[in-house]
Formats: sequence, C-alpha cells, structure tokens
Amino acid sequence: MALPAGLWLAARPPRREVLVAGAALLVAVLALGARWQVGGAPSLDDPGWRAAVEADYRVLWRELEDDARRASRSLPETPRIVADPLVAFRALEDLLEEDRSGRASLLLLDPDGQPVAWAGEGLLHELQSPVWPFRGAAFEASFGAVTAFFVAPVGEGPRPWHAVAARSFATDQLPFGRQPEGGTGLHWSLARNAEQASRGAVVLAPAGASTMRPALVVGARAGGLRPRLSTGAVARLAWLALGFALLALAVMRGVGLALAAPAAARPGAAAPVFAVLL
Repeated sequence: MALPAGLWLAARPPRREVLVAGAALLVAVLALGARWQVGGAPSLDDPGWRAAVEADYRVLWRELEDDARRASRSLPETPRIVADPLVAFRALEDLLEEDRSGRASLLLLDPDGQPVAWAGEGLLHELQSPVWPFRGAAFEASFGAVTAFFVAPVGEGPRPWHAVAARSFATDQLPFGRQPEGGTGLHWSLARNAEQASRGAVVLAPAGASTMRPALVVGARAGGLRPRLSTGAVARLAWLALGFALLALAVMRGVGLALAAPAAARPGAAAPVFAVLL
C-alpha cells in the first residue's frame, strides 16, 4: 500500500484528490494497525497462550519458594528474635533490598502462625492455616483479590517458626502472560482442586500433590468475554476505506476527463450533461 501511495503522490495529484483519497487511505492504515493489535491478542482456547500463562504461573511459585527459603536461612536464631524482635525486621528488610524485583512481601510467623516481623508491600489477606506447623504453597482468595503464600520452616523441631513469602493480586487482570482477546470480561482465581472451579471456567494449571501449587482458574464474568473490537469489523473498515479512496480517485479523474474531452474536440462547445452525471 505504501509503494502505490508514494508513486501517486510523486505524480503531484490535484489538492482535492489528495484531501479526499488521502483521508480515506489514512483511515485504512489506522484500521489495519488496530486489526494487527487486536488480532495479536490470544484467546482462552489458544494453546500457545495457555502454555505461556502456565509457565509464568510456575515461575511465580518458584520465586515465592526461593524467597521463603532464603528468608528461612537468613533469619537469626529464634532466641535472639524473642529477645529483640527488631533484628527480624531488619533481616527481612535487608533481604528485600537484595532482591531487585522487590515484589514479594516477607513475614516471620511464630509456631502458632502469628506474625512477629514483616517487610515489603502490604498484603490483602492473612494466611489462615488450620494446622501448624505448615509448609508449602497456600493461598487466600476473596472477591476481587488473591494472595499467594509460600511457607518455609525456620529451624528444626516439632514447633518451628515460619518464613513466608507472599504476593497479592487483583483478579480482574491476569498477571501471567498477555491478556486474551476480550480481556475486559476476564477474571481469574486460585482453587485447591479443579472441582472447585466455577462452571465454564478454564483450569490452566491443575493442582496436584507433585506440584505443591493450587490450581489456576480463568473464566469470564457474567455475559462472557466481550471483545473490545471485532477483528473482522476492523478488516472490513480498512477495505471499505481503501475501496472508497480508489473509487473517489476514479470518479474525480473520470469526471475531469469527461468534461475536458468535448471541450478539446470542439472549442467553445458545452460539455454534455451525461458526462457530468458520469
């Protein structure tokens, strides 16, 4: 499209042709650009998109596990923490400063699961484990938000302390991979197993004893996924604009030739009416 348009402009067309056809061509180019952006968004049925989301989901839990275990190894011995809890605060803050991402929050829980020290951004949920000691992946979910936790024991013994790495997310925008087409109607959550997923939702990363991770569930709000812009409609708009540009050039050039031909053949003769209509 760019090459014919450049050749046409190089021929120095009349200004009226440039204004009419140029505006139509601009609309076609903008529509094609919008079609490329919309068409590049994956759908929930796209295997490549699913694989990318599941890979990012595994990375999230791996990072939380690494942060929790690193905190467990770096915290001072519990008698020092009991004597001076501020040493635990300083240790957790130092760990976050070493972490360039700085996205996870770190907590130290006593043997009963009560927070003793913390560092990082605030969380939207507290870890409600029914049994202590606890270790591994956990989550808390509410309307519009999810918090993912990974718990690692601090030291040995029947009642150890716990180092926790956690992150909170809003559930109206998927934080893993790209948004699918129509992502304005998307929501996601975590579930302990696939049976807890709501009807019509897609379980992208099933839970299991071997994974130590909850299931990732993605679905649509009431009314389903509403595409922001239909790919087919954008393509039709682009072709209509391009067709209008060509038609406008043909009409203006055709009428000009029809009006000029009689005058050239018979000087002083009036142009026939049918030529104007043509």
